[in-house]
Amino acid sequence: MANDFQPCPNRTENKKPCTCAYAGCSRHGVCCQCVTHHRSRGELPQCLVKAGL
Repeated sequence: MANDFQPCPNRTENKKPCTCAYAGCSRHGVCCQCVTHHRSRGELPQCLVKAGL
């Protein structure tokens, strides 16, 4: 997957409620990249799994 994303101006704020358990994830706090990554693999990101969506 090509990285066509701009730097996320909300990363610091997004990290606060982020439920990702993988500490080394480069997408931690960058929701648009996280959702895109997981959906391309047929998965849901942890935040949506915990929300029951």
